[in-house]
Amino acid sequence: MPGPNLIRGYREAAMRHPDAVLSGPVTYLPEGFGDLAPARLAAATAPHLARPAPDPGTERRASESEYDLFWSLSFAVTARGWRTAGGFDGSFEGYGGEDTDFGRRLRQRHVPLVWVGGADAYHQYHPTTTPPVQHLDDILRNGARFASLWGQWPMTGWLEAFERDGLVERVENGWRRAGSAP
Repeated sequence: MPGPNLIRGYREAAMRHPDAVLSGPVTYLPEGFGDLAPARLAAATAPHLARPAPDPGTERRASESEYDLFWSLSFAVTARGWRTAGGFDGSFEGYGGEDTDFGRRLRQRHVPLVWVGGADAYHQYHPTTTPPVQHLDDILRNGARFASLWGQWPMTGWLEAFERDGLVERVENGWRRAGSAP
C-alpha cells in the first residue's frame, strides 16, 4: 500500500531520472496493524533491512551489486524507461526469481536503478511460511531458469533452508526435490 509521499516521491524522481527504474523503501506491517492514518504509518515505518533506504528527500543510484536487490513490491518507471528496460521475462512463472532477473537485465542494459528515499510503501501482514514451502516447485523451476540465463542460482538462502528440512538436494547443476529422479 502506498505511503502518503510515495506517488509524489516517485513523480519527482522520475522527472530527474526519466530513464531510470525507481525503487522506494518497503515496510512490512505487523499483524493486526489497521490504522492507516499517515501519522501511524510514519510511526510504523521500518524499511526492510536487506535493501537501501535513503533518507526522505534523497536519492541514490544503485551500485553494480545492488541491482540484485530490485524488488517489484514497489517501483516506478516512465514509459520510456520501461521500453529501455525491456519489461519482465514472461518465462518466469509463479513465485521467485523474476525480480532478480529483472535487476540483472537492468544492469546488463545499463538502465539506472535509483533508490528513492521517502517513497515508502507498506506491505500488509498476511500469514506465510519461512522458507516459503508453498512456493517450492516455483522456486526450483524459476531458479533453474535463472541459472540457465545467469550461471548461478538465486534464492540460495531459501534453497539451503529447504535442504536442511530435507525437501531439496543439491545436484551437479543446482537443486532438485529430494528423492526425485535425475
